[in-house]
Amino acid sequence: MTGEETEYTPQEDISKKSEIIAEIGGLFEQYDSGVLSRAQLRDKLVEREMHLENQLDYDEATGILTQRGLKHAWTRLIEVKSRQRRIDPSVKIRGAVIALDGDDLKGANTKGRHVGDAYIVHIAHVGSSTIRPTDLFARYGDKADEFCGYLDGVGEEEATVVALRTWKKVRETPNKILGDNKIAPSVSIGIAFFPEDIDYERLSDPEYQIQLFDKTFKKADKALKGAKDAGKDTIGLYEEGQNGPNIKVLDFAQMDFEGNVSQHHYAAK
Repeated sequence: MTGEETEYTPQEDISKKSEIIAEIGGLFEQYDSGVLSRAQLRDKLVEREMHLENQLDYDEATGILTQRGLKHAWTRLIEVKSRQRRIDPSVKIRGAVIALDGDDLKGANTKGRHVGDAYIVHIAHVGSSTIRPTDLFARYGDKADEFCGYLDGVGEEEATVVALRTWKKVRETPNKILGDNKIAPSVSIGIAFFPEDIDYERLSDPEYQIQLFDKTFKKADKALKGAKDAGKDTIGLYEEGQNGPNIKVLDFAQMDFEGNVSQHHYAAK
C-alpha cells in the first residue's frame, strides 16, 4: 500500500458494478457486429456475472467479506438450517454476532492514509484468523471502517473466548505493520446473541433472515458503543435483563485469559 491510497467508501462497489456493466455493453456490441456467436455471448455473460458477484462480496483491500457478502453467506447458512429443520425440528438458530471497531483509527489516518489502511488490514487478518471455517467475518458499516462477525452455534463463554483472542492479537501488532508511527493498535468489541423467540415458520423467508441478522447486529453495535463509552480497548456484552437491556463491560483485571482459552474446546481455523 502507498500513501496515495484512499479510504474505502461504498461508492467503490458502485464503481466496480459500473465498470462491469460497461464490459457487458461491450459484449453485446461484439455480438451485434458478429464477433461473438450467441453461445459465446452467453458464456461471456455468465463469466462476467460470476466475476461481479465475487467483486461485490469480497473486499479488495483485505480479502474478507463485504457487508453484502456477509449477508449473502448468512442467508445461505440459514437456508441450510431451514432445510435441516424439515428433517429434525429440534435444529435451532444459535450463535453470536460481534461488532468490532479499531480504536483511534482517525488518529492512525493522521499519520498517513497508508497507516490507517494498514491498521484496517491488520484487524481484518486478525479477526478472520481467530474464527472457524463455519463462522463469518466482514468489513461493515457505511464507510466499511468497522467489522462484523457471525459465530455459529456458540454461547456466551465461547463468544467471549473469540472476542478475547481477537482483542489480544490486535494489541500484539508487530511494529513492521504500522511502522515507526508510535501507534498502539487496539479494538473495542460488542457481542450479542440471537433471540430465543425466533419465528421458525418464517425462517425460509429471505426478508425475515436479514431482519433477524440486522436486529442482532444492532444489539452487538450497542454493546460496542458501551465498550467505547467505558474507555475503549475492551469488550461489551449485550444482555436482556428483567428491567430491559444491559451492557456488561468485561473487567480484564479479574479474568484468567489464558485459562479461558486453554480450557475451552472452541477451535479457530
